[in-house]
Amino acid sequence: MKDEEQHIDYDLVGKYLAGETNADENEKVEAWKASSPENVAEFERLSALWHEADALIGRTPAPVNTDEAWNKLQDRLFGQDVVPDKVSQEISGGERPADKVVDQQIPVPPIGKTTQTRSLYYYAARVAAVLVVGFLIYAIFLRDGGEPDLVEVVADNAITETALPDNTKVTLNEQSTIVYPEKFKSEERTVELKGEAFFEVERDEKKPFVVRAHNALVRVLGTSFNVRAIQEETEISVTVEEGKVRLSDEDDVAFVILERNEKGVFNRNTGHIEKYEKPEGDEMVWRPRTVMFRDTRLSTVFETLEKLYDTRIITQNEDILSCELTAKFQDISIQEILDKIAIIFNLTIEEKDNRFEISGDGC
Repeated sequence: MKDEEQHIDYDLVGKYLAGETNADENEKVEAWKASSPENVAEFERLSALWHEADALIGRTPAPVNTDEAWNKLQDRLFGQDVVPDKVSQEISGGERPADKVVDQQIPVPPIGKTTQTRSLYYYAARVAAVLVVGFLIYAIFLRDGGEPDLVEVVADNAITETALPDNTKVTLNEQSTIVYPEKFKSEERTVELKGEAFFEVERDEKKPFVVRAHNALVRVLGTSFNVRAIQEETEISVTVEEGKVRLSDEDDVAFVILERNEKGVFNRNTGHIEKYEKPEGDEMVWRPRTVMFRDTRLSTVFETLEKLYDTRIITQNEDILSCELTAKFQDISIQEILDKIAIIFNLTIEEKDNRFEISGDGC
């Protein structure tokens, strides 16, 4: 996302709310609002502050006391006992902007000039309010720490597991990085991935989970899936283990819906997206702690285990290879996996010189 789509000049927002912007400035504010739900929420917050200033100042000819408006707004926003004097002094160069016009009385206009003077009073009051509210917004931004702190987890030469603030579990493949906020504050739980990772997303219908992988977006509510977004590769792939996933470009124009055992491939150069049925034994074999098979021929099972555990598996009877396996193995050794397969299909397993020989009648 471009920087101007993430941030905006608060003075410009003040002019926009006052109806004093030109066509180009209106377009800039509208574009900023439309670029993300977070910006819409921020605009609504600024609009509420603006109307608060309007209520404090009023629309009738009256003395303008911005110091009083300052104090009222601080009491409303921070609470009477929590006023960030230090912050407000620092951002205003040592004194609050309102100190320069404290209790400055404007004479009551003579008869016959009421309309013109009312407009002048109102405009002057709104200009003062813009200054007050602008500084308060900045103070709030500093008080809240601005944007949430970002956490970066890097898996260099080892597969790494981490838990996100919403209890979503992420397993990073080697040479992969994930960046996420210390706390999910917006309407979406957004993370950024470079490399490959397997996600087990904690379901939250009010806050969809979004993975940004280069110029692709993956949106889910609660599911488990694998994302491969290697910098040197032109394709980004998403493979779904459970649930439903939406894979789209960053503008959300082209997209596919993926369900269990389906794979979506996004071409980073062309923006083209295709959906396939996941090939047997494909994807997620890099996760050494979890291996899943569904109606998978033992020929594919053995090939997958050979890659995963760097071993050799030899069968004495080719009929064994046509048997189909449905099973999930987690946190166990290759020996334990083969022993379980042997029990299921009544086979015999013998280990010799870092290889396994399997015999039996098959199924």
